Amino acid sequence: MTPRERRRLAARIARERGFTALELARLGCVADAAECAAEGIFPAAPGFLFMYPDSDMRRVRYVPNLGDRRYGQRAKSAVEAYYCPLRADWAAVCQDTAIPVLITEGEFKAAAACKAGFACIGLGGVFNFASARLRQTWLPSLDRVKWKGRKVHVVFDSDAADNPMVQLAETRLALRLTDRSAVVHIVRLSSKGAK
Repeated sequence: MTPRERRRLAARIARERGFTALELARLGCVADAAECAAEGIFPAAPGFLFMYPDSDMRRVRYVPNLGDRRYGQRAKSAVEAYYCPLRADWAAVCQDTAIPVLITEGEFKAAAACKAGFACIGLGGVFNFASARLRQTWLPSLDRVKWKGRKVHVVFDSDAADNPMVQLAETRLALRLTDRSAVVHIVRLSSKGAK
C-alpha cells in the first residue's frame, strides 16, 4: 500500500465512521496485508488496526470485508474488553459507580459512543465478555470496572430483536453483570436505516 493509498483509506474510514483524522489516529492505524502479517494476524489483508490501550491486543477491521469475515486478530490471542482511548478518564470512570457504562459490540461503535460522551466498553463479539479458549466465563479485563450498584446498558446491534444468538449473549452478559450487583438494562436499537 502506497502512502497515498494509506491516507485515502484513512480519510475514507474517518469520513464513513464520523471521526476526525486525529481521533482515528488515537484508535489505531490503517494497516496493509504485510503489516497485519507482521502482527500475526491471518488472513493478512488491509484494514484498520485497533491498538488496545495498556495491552498488546491487536484487532483488524478488514476493509473491505473478506467475504463474511469482518475482523481478525492474532491466532490464539485471548479476547479483551476495549476501553476506547478517546476517553482519557477511564480510571475515574471505572471507580465511580455513579457513572453509567454502556457495553457494545465492536471498537468503532464503542469509539462513536465515547466520542458522544458516553462511557462505552467495546467487545470483539457479543459473546466476548468471556473466553471459551481460556475457560473464562468473565474477562479479567472487565474487572477494571467496579460494577456493584452501577447502571449498565447493553447495546448490541439492531438485529438483536430478531437474532436469538444475540439475545442469548445479552442474557448471559446481563446475568454475569447481575452476579456483580450491577443494575442492567438491555437497549434495543431500531433497525430502521441500519446498514
